[in-house]
Amino acid sequence: MDKYTIKSLILENFPSADVLVEGEDGKYNAIVTCSEFSQKNTIERHKMIYEVLNPYISSGEIHAISLKTYDRGQE
Repeated sequence: MDKYTIKSLILENFPSADVLVEGEDGKYNAIVTCSEFSQKNTIERHKMIYEVLNPYISSGEIHAISLKTYDRGQE
């Protein structure tokens, strides 16, 4: 797993998102800005991303990921 694959996974599920992923060796930071986050609090937005990434977290391909999530109105 690399940062480009993580970005692709997020974009497959949130095509309108702007995604920046940094990191390596299983430890990543991601910033995701998406209109689908509108009316969602931080926990709800993080759950949406974790739902996409959880299979890779569970398998150990992603050891840790720090998320910052914003809706378009917060840019």
